[in-house]
Amino acid sequence: MSSEKIFYEPPSDEKIVQGSSYHATEKETYQNPYTSYKETLPSYPPTPVSPPQPTPWKERSDPIEPRPTEPRPVNKFPTLVVAILAVIILVLAKLFYFPASAHVAECISSSASFNPSGPIIAVMGATGTGKSSFIRDLQGRDSRGCLPKVGHGLQSCTKNVTWYSASLTGQAFTILDTPGFDDIALSDSSILQDLATELASIYQGRRHLAGLIYLHDISKVKMGRTSYKNLQLFQKLVGSQSLKNVMLITTHWSSAEYKDTPSREKELKSSFWQAMIKQGSQVSRHEGTVNSARKIAGKLVNKSSIVPKITDELVRQKLRFGQTEAGKMVSEDLKAFGADTKDEISSINIRLEEMAKQREEDALKAKKEKEQLQHELRTALQEATKKDEARREMEALNNRLEDEKRERAKAIQELKKEKE
Repeated sequence: MSSEKIFYEPPSDEKIVQGSSYHATEKETYQNPYTSYKETLPSYPPTPVSPPQPTPWKERSDPIEPRPTEPRPVNKFPTLVVAILAVIILVLAKLFYFPASAHVAECISSSASFNPSGPIIAVMGATGTGKSSFIRDLQGRDSRGCLPKVGHGLQSCTKNVTWYSASLTGQAFTILDTPGFDDIALSDSSILQDLATELASIYQGRRHLAGLIYLHDISKVKMGRTSYKNLQLFQKLVGSQSLKNVMLITTHWSSAEYKDTPSREKELKSSFWQAMIKQGSQVSRHEGTVNSARKIAGKLVNKSSIVPKITDELVRQKLRFGQTEAGKMVSEDLKAFGADTKDEISSINIRLEEMAKQREEDALKAKKEKEQLQHELRTALQEATKKDEARREMEALNNRLEDEKRERAKAIQELKKEKE
């Protein structure tokens, strides 16, 4: 049996009313009480009625005119984001995936022995002025092929005079790194003697000392006593004849407030460095970059060789270290330091004696106060004891009086009984 549904229409000459036996002979319209519309009964016999077909879509008689096409704006934001992401990926890949040879390695292995050659540039300055950082920017390497370590703590990393080999536009040169004269682990005298020995060996070996670089921290607000002493000692060591091969470099520009640094630099040129500049010294800034360091070194590499004053005094004049200008200054500083230390020790001893005397006086005063308190305590105890004894005597006296009173009353009653 087919599952297709067939719709039949009721007879046309008969109207069946729901709930009655009435048959209509003509077509009648039946009002369904449950609907609000009229329904006409179809004619009989029933004929299969196909299901209603959907009405075909009728095209509009007035077709819509197509809109004029405009060029679509190109969104540049995704392109920019993709470019930035690509750059980030390349940088990360270079840092973590590419071999270490693509970077500046801390140490490189070399089969050749360390043989510094070419012009020599000595780097000097107080502790913390950035000497090791400056040499790193020049790619200077020691006898092991390592770059100098940069200290970020309170102690200096450079403890001894150290040699570094570097090159500039294909020209090899040597860097002489020196400890700061204010190093807490080394005395100024020992540092100066080591430096004088190295400078003397350079002269005796007929090597080319192209110049010296003196670094100053521009972020320091004031020129302190230590910095000023270092500058004076540097001038005594170099001498006026060699100042033309000296570069006065200011460092740490990135860590200083820019609104104050130009005025400090101007004051250095017009006051503290004025005499050196008149003798031919040059002033420059180290911006903390490789190009800046190379630019500074390039001004000294091709200069003629110089002989520092301390080398002339020790080698040519055959003077002792204590007889040189720099040695005398260090000795005077040591004597002054010793005198200051002696005075300070004396003042400390005087203060200690005064404190001991005051302590004895305080102890004696405390002892007297203690004895006085003990005396007052004993007196108070004695008075309390006396008061307690007097109270007990009064209680005993009151008890005797009460007993006598009772005895008198008893005697009076007995006399009354006898009279009766």
